[in-house]
Amino acid sequence: MNTRPLDTSSDALEAQRSAFADLGPDARFRAALEMSEAVRQIRLSGLRERHPDASERELLDRLVEQLHGPGPERMG
Repeated sequence: MNTRPLDTSSDALEAQRSAFADLGPDARFRAALEMSEAVRQIRLSGLRERHPDASERELLDRLVEQLHGPGPERMG
């Protein structure tokens, strides 16, 4: 797959790839975990803005549904 983010120049993308290539496998894994957590927090923040009265549990349920689809109880 050869897709480039629309908001990233070719030069910036190459610099990012080079920086990650210079990291060892443990550091790449940690970076991936940190980026994943950052995206999760951003998505939760957006859900909080759209659903200000929702409990934390409701927000997490909505996030899981966004990421993985409806749970078995909602599938027909």
